[in-house]
Amino acid sequence: MVYRAASRPPVARNPIKKNMTSKMKHTLILAATALVLAACTQDEPAEQGNALPEGEYPLELTATGMMQAVAAPFSRSTIDSDWEGVQNVAVQVGNETKVYTLTSSGDYKTATLTSTNPFYWTSTNETKTVEAWYPCLTTLPETWEVPVDQSAGMPADKDFLHAKQTIAFADRNEAGLTFGHCLAKVVINIQQSDYLDSFGGDLSVLLTDFLTRGEVDHNNGSIYIEGDRYSKGASITPHRLDTPADGAFASYEALVIPQSCYVDPSRLSAIEVRVGGAAYKARISELTGLGISYSFQANSVHTFDITVKEEGLEVSVDTGSMTWEDGADGSGSVVL
Repeated sequence: MVYRAASRPPVARNPIKKNMTSKMKHTLILAATALVLAACTQDEPAEQGNALPEGEYPLELTATGMMQAVAAPFSRSTIDSDWEGVQNVAVQVGNETKVYTLTSSGDYKTATLTSTNPFYWTSTNETKTVEAWYPCLTTLPETWEVPVDQSAGMPADKDFLHAKQTIAFADRNEAGLTFGHCLAKVVINIQQSDYLDSFGGDLSVLLTDFLTRGEVDHNNGSIYIEGDRYSKGASITPHRLDTPADGAFASYEALVIPQSCYVDPSRLSAIEVRVGGAAYKARISELTGLGISYSFQANSVHTFDITVKEEGLEVSVDTGSMTWEDGADGSGSVVL
């Protein structure tokens, strides 16, 4: 007799073990996904920067590079090439403008700008384009005007200063705003002469047919003020300094709108010197001796050394680059 092995009943699979295996697979997948996400999160600071706590890193600025302005005894602050007397400036980031308080250094040459309602840094790799101006106006003006009578001195808020700088969070402690003058400065030195020794007690100076109002162009990222050559000019009375320049009988200064004095009969911009009952004029467009226009450029000082003689004026003028700070005497001369 042949015995056959009894057939074994099918072995039932353990549903608990299967579920455990499935759960382990899901757990491994989730763990791997978490690692990938963690890696992505760790990579983000290199591209986006670490977020900073809200309201803990205010934008604080340093005003540096203040250039020489019209010297004493014009009123203080920017006119004396320092920040003494200036309290506030306007600071703009994006489309928002805020008032920042200015605290000067001991010599007033630099200053820190802070605010009770400041802009804040939000990320460690953030950059901000900061624009600032003085006087502290709510918005940038469309036009700017200088007074015709500057004999008593130019008020500081009639000068216009502007700065624009892109600053990174990493460089926030070293970066500074360099302010520039949007107006031009004119210096007139009346030199010693025998004629003035006799009649200099009755001396006066005028800038005749000068533009006193200009359009402010701030659409290209910088500020430019340019007088309209077709508008009517006026006579500006400059301020006579208490202490004249070396070798000068008298020195005068004025702030003017940047403008070009063309060789054009319709514009007779000139420096007029009156001694006693005599009047002498030196037409600006002829001072270069080249028969071309002369431009008064922003952030520059234009120095004219004038010797008054009985028969006329002898004028020297610097026709090269003139920064606001150096204001060197003129070179070359033309007898008019």
